[in-house]
Amino acid sequence: TMFNLIKKELSYFLYSYSVYFIMILFLLSNSLFVWVINNENNILNNDFASLNMFFDLTPLMLLIFIPTITMNLFSSEFESGNIENLLTQPIKFELIVLSKYLASLITCLLMILPTLTYIIIIDKISLSGINMGQVVSSYLGLVFVIISFTSFGVLSSVITKSQINAFLLSILFCFLFYFGIELIKENINSRELNIILSFLSIETHYMSLRNGVIFISDVIYFVSLSFIVIFLSIKSIKSYVQN
Repeated sequence: TMFNLIKKELSYFLYSYSVYFIMILFLLSNSLFVWVINNENNILNNDFASLNMFFDLTPLMLLIFIPTITMNLFSSEFESGNIENLLTQPIKFELIVLSKYLASLITCLLMILPTLTYIIIIDKISLSGINMGQVVSSYLGLVFVIISFTSFGVLSSVITKSQINAFLLSILFCFLFYFGIELIKENINSRELNIILSFLSIETHYMSLRNGVIFISDVIYFVSLSFIVIFLSIKSIKSYVQN
Protein backbone atom coordinates (compact mmCIF):
# COMPACT_ATOMS: atom_id res chain seq x y z
CA THR A 1 0.00 0.00 0.00
CA MET A 2 2.79 2.42 0.89
CA PHE A 3 4.52 1.81 -2.43
CA ASN A 4 1.30 2.41 -4.37
CA LEU A 5 0.62 5.64 -2.48
CA ILE A 6 4.13 6.94 -3.17
CA LYS A 7 3.80 5.93 -6.82
CA LYS A 8 0.49 7.79 -7.08
CA GLU A 9 1.86 10.95 -5.44
CA LEU A 10 5.07 10.80 -7.45
CA SER A 11 3.12 10.48 -10.70
CA TYR A 12 1.39 13.75 -9.82
CA PHE A 13 4.75 15.50 -9.63
CA LEU A 14 6.21 13.83 -12.71
CA TYR A 15 3.18 14.70 -14.84
CA SER A 16 2.99 18.28 -13.63
CA TYR A 17 4.33 20.96 -15.99
CA SER A 18 4.71 23.37 -13.09
CA VAL A 19 7.08 21.00 -11.29
CA TYR A 20 9.28 20.67 -14.38
CA PHE A 21 9.24 24.45 -14.72
CA ILE A 22 10.42 24.81 -11.11
CA MET A 23 13.17 22.23 -11.60
CA ILE A 24 14.41 23.83 -14.82
CA LEU A 25 14.30 27.30 -13.25
CA PHE A 26 16.33 26.04 -10.30
CA LEU A 27 18.97 24.46 -12.53
CA LEU A 28 19.21 27.50 -14.80
CA SER A 29 19.51 30.01 -11.96
CA ASN A 30 21.96 27.78 -10.09
CA SER A 31 24.11 27.30 -13.19
CA LEU A 32 24.09 31.01 -13.96
CA PHE A 33 25.32 31.96 -10.49
CA VAL A 34 27.84 29.11 -10.27
CA TRP A 35 29.29 29.22 -13.81
CA VAL A 36 28.28 32.31 -15.79
CA ILE A 37 27.66 35.45 -13.72
CA ASN A 38 30.91 37.03 -12.54
CA ASN A 39 30.39 37.02 -8.76
CA GLU A 40 31.88 35.51 -5.63
CA ASN A 41 29.87 32.30 -6.17
CA ASN A 42 31.36 31.67 -9.60
CA ILE A 43 33.41 28.46 -9.50
CA LEU A 44 35.68 29.62 -12.34
CA ASN A 45 36.89 32.52 -10.19
CA ASN A 46 38.62 30.03 -7.89
CA ASP A 47 42.26 29.08 -8.32
CA PHE A 48 41.64 25.49 -7.23
CA ALA A 49 39.21 22.67 -8.06
CA SER A 50 36.35 23.09 -5.63
CA LEU A 51 32.56 23.05 -5.56
CA ASN A 52 32.45 25.08 -2.34
CA MET A 53 30.69 27.98 -4.05
CA PHE A 54 27.99 25.62 -5.28
CA PHE A 55 27.50 24.13 -1.82
CA ASP A 56 27.39 27.63 -0.29
CA LEU A 57 24.74 28.89 -2.71
CA THR A 58 22.45 25.87 -3.16
CA PRO A 59 20.84 25.73 0.34
CA LEU A 60 19.81 29.37 -0.07
CA MET A 61 18.15 28.54 -3.40
CA LEU A 62 16.53 25.38 -2.06
CA LEU A 63 15.03 27.48 0.73
CA ILE A 64 12.88 29.08 -2.00
CA PHE A 65 12.44 26.26 -4.51
CA ILE A 66 11.50 23.40 -2.17
CA PRO A 67 8.52 25.30 -0.67
CA THR A 68 7.21 25.87 -4.21
CA ILE A 69 7.10 22.09 -4.66
CA THR A 70 5.65 21.19 -1.26
CA MET A 71 3.19 24.05 -0.74
CA ASN A 72 0.24 22.26 -2.34
CA LEU A 73 0.73 18.81 -0.77
CA PHE A 74 -2.18 19.23 1.62
CA SER A 75 -3.13 22.86 1.05
CA SER A 76 -4.61 22.10 -2.36
CA GLU A 77 -6.69 19.32 -0.77
CA PHE A 78 -8.03 21.76 1.83
CA GLU A 79 -8.74 24.48 -0.75
CA SER A 80 -10.54 22.13 -3.14
CA GLY A 81 -12.51 20.48 -0.34
CA ASN A 82 -11.07 17.09 -1.28
CA ILE A 83 -9.40 16.70 2.12
CA GLU A 84 -12.52 15.04 3.57
CA ASN A 85 -12.48 12.36 0.87
CA LEU A 86 -8.76 11.84 1.34
CA LEU A 87 -8.94 11.42 5.12
CA THR A 88 -12.03 9.16 5.10
CA GLN A 89 -10.33 6.56 2.93
CA PRO A 90 -9.37 3.29 4.68
CA ILE A 91 -5.73 4.36 4.82
CA LYS A 92 -3.79 5.27 7.93
CA PHE A 93 -3.02 8.96 8.32
CA GLU A 94 0.65 8.09 8.80
CA LEU A 95 0.77 6.48 5.35
CA ILE A 96 -0.93 9.45 3.71
CA VAL A 97 1.56 11.94 5.19
CA LEU A 98 4.60 9.73 4.59
CA SER A 99 3.66 9.01 0.97
CA LYS A 100 3.28 12.73 0.21
CA TYR A 101 6.52 13.48 2.04
CA LEU A 102 8.55 10.79 0.29
CA ALA A 103 7.14 11.62 -3.15
CA SER A 104 8.01 15.31 -2.73
CA LEU A 105 11.41 14.36 -1.32
CA ILE A 106 12.20 12.21 -4.35
CA THR A 107 11.14 15.08 -6.60
CA CYS A 108 13.39 17.53 -4.77
CA LEU A 109 16.32 15.11 -4.96
CA LEU A 110 15.76 14.74 -8.70
CA MET A 111 16.02 18.52 -8.91
CA ILE A 112 19.68 18.49 -7.83
CA LEU A 113 20.60 15.28 -9.66
CA PRO A 114 21.81 17.06 -12.84
CA THR A 115 24.26 19.10 -10.74
CA LEU A 116 26.39 15.96 -10.42
CA THR A 117 27.71 16.90 -13.86
CA TYR A 118 29.50 19.78 -12.11
CA ILE A 119 31.86 17.23 -10.59
CA ILE A 120 32.85 15.88 -14.00
CA ILE A 121 33.36 19.38 -15.43
CA ILE A 122 35.52 20.56 -12.51
CA ASP A 123 37.55 17.35 -12.58
CA LYS A 124 38.19 17.75 -16.32
CA ILE A 125 39.19 21.42 -16.33
CA SER A 126 41.34 21.24 -13.19
CA LEU A 127 44.99 20.25 -13.26
CA SER A 128 44.99 19.05 -9.65
CA GLY A 129 41.69 17.14 -9.74
CA ILE A 130 38.86 17.36 -7.25
CA ASN A 131 38.69 16.14 -3.65
CA MET A 132 36.07 13.41 -4.11
CA GLY A 133 35.84 12.61 -0.39
CA GLN A 134 34.84 16.16 0.42
CA VAL A 135 32.43 16.32 -2.54
CA VAL A 136 30.66 13.11 -1.50
CA SER A 137 30.23 14.24 2.11
CA SER A 138 29.10 17.69 0.93
CA TYR A 139 26.47 16.17 -1.35
CA LEU A 140 25.35 13.98 1.53
CA GLY A 141 24.97 17.13 3.61
CA LEU A 142 22.95 18.72 0.80
CA VAL A 143 20.68 15.65 0.69
CA PHE A 144 20.07 15.98 4.43
CA VAL A 145 19.26 19.68 4.00
CA ILE A 146 16.70 18.71 1.35
CA ILE A 147 15.25 16.05 3.67
CA SER A 148 14.82 18.68 6.40
CA PHE A 149 13.46 21.44 4.15
CA THR A 150 10.95 19.03 2.58
CA SER A 151 9.66 17.96 6.00
CA PHE A 152 9.10 21.64 6.87
CA GLY A 153 7.20 21.98 3.61
CA VAL A 154 4.89 19.12 4.54
CA LEU A 155 4.20 20.54 8.01
CA SER A 156 3.52 24.00 6.59
CA SER A 157 1.08 22.60 4.04
CA VAL A 158 -0.78 20.70 6.76
CA ILE A 159 -1.18 23.49 9.31
CA THR A 160 -1.90 26.50 7.06
CA LYS A 161 -4.50 24.97 4.68
CA SER A 162 -3.55 27.61 2.09
CA GLN A 163 -0.93 27.24 -0.65
CA ILE A 164 0.43 30.78 -0.36
CA ASN A 165 0.56 30.61 3.43
CA ALA A 166 2.19 27.17 3.23
CA PHE A 167 4.82 28.57 0.87
CA LEU A 168 5.62 31.51 3.16
CA LEU A 169 5.59 29.48 6.38
CA SER A 170 7.84 26.83 4.85
CA ILE A 171 10.36 29.51 3.85
CA LEU A 172 10.18 30.88 7.39
CA PHE A 173 10.86 27.47 8.96
CA CYS A 174 13.75 26.77 6.61
CA PHE A 175 15.25 30.22 7.12
CA LEU A 176 14.91 30.00 10.89
CA PHE A 177 16.62 26.62 11.20
CA TYR A 178 19.31 27.34 8.61
CA PHE A 179 20.13 31.03 8.99
CA GLY A 180 18.03 32.30 11.88
CA ILE A 181 19.66 30.29 14.63
CA GLU A 182 23.10 31.39 13.45
CA LEU A 183 21.98 35.04 13.52
CA ILE A 184 20.70 34.58 17.07
CA LYS A 185 24.03 33.02 18.11
CA GLU A 186 25.91 36.11 16.94
CA ASN A 187 24.00 38.24 19.44
CA ILE A 188 24.33 35.91 22.45
CA ASN A 189 27.36 35.80 24.72
CA SER A 190 26.40 32.70 26.68
CA ARG A 191 28.68 29.78 25.75
CA GLU A 192 26.22 27.16 26.99
CA LEU A 193 23.34 28.66 24.99
CA ASN A 194 25.54 28.91 21.90
CA ILE A 195 26.30 25.19 22.15
CA ILE A 196 22.59 24.39 22.33
CA LEU A 197 21.81 26.68 19.40
CA SER A 198 24.64 25.17 17.36
CA PHE A 199 23.16 21.73 17.89
CA LEU A 200 19.75 22.98 16.67
CA SER A 201 21.17 24.72 13.59
CA ILE A 202 20.91 22.98 10.21
CA GLU A 203 23.81 25.07 8.91
CA THR A 204 26.13 23.87 11.69
CA HIS A 205 25.59 20.20 10.83
CA TYR A 206 25.66 20.87 7.10
CA MET A 207 29.01 22.67 7.37
CA SER A 208 30.31 19.83 9.52
CA LEU A 209 29.54 17.32 6.76
CA ARG A 210 31.17 19.58 4.20
CA ASN A 211 34.51 19.18 5.96
CA GLY A 212 34.82 15.75 4.40
CA VAL A 213 34.12 13.74 7.56
CA ILE A 214 30.75 12.13 8.25
CA PHE A 215 29.94 12.28 11.96
CA ILE A 216 27.12 10.06 13.21
CA SER A 217 25.90 12.97 15.37
CA ASP A 218 25.17 15.00 12.22
CA VAL A 219 23.27 12.11 10.64
CA ILE A 220 21.26 11.57 13.84
CA TYR A 221 20.42 15.30 13.96
CA PHE A 222 18.98 15.40 10.44
CA VAL A 223 17.08 12.14 10.82
CA SER A 224 15.68 13.21 14.20
CA LEU A 225 14.68 16.67 12.97
CA SER A 226 12.80 15.28 9.98
CA PHE A 227 11.17 12.59 12.11
CA ILE A 228 9.92 15.15 14.63
CA VAL A 229 8.58 17.48 11.92
CA ILE A 230 6.76 14.66 10.09
CA PHE A 231 5.42 13.40 13.43
CA LEU A 232 3.99 16.88 14.08
CA SER A 233 2.45 16.83 10.61
CA ILE A 234 0.70 13.53 11.36
CA LYS A 235 -0.51 14.83 14.73
CA SER A 236 -1.86 17.94 13.02
CA ILE A 237 -3.84 15.86 10.52
CA LYS A 238 -5.24 13.69 13.31
CA SER A 239 -6.19 16.79 15.28
CA TYR A 240 -8.02 18.19 12.24
CA VAL A 241 -10.04 14.98 11.88
CA GLN A 242 -10.93 14.86 15.57
CA ASN A 243 -12.16 18.46 15.49
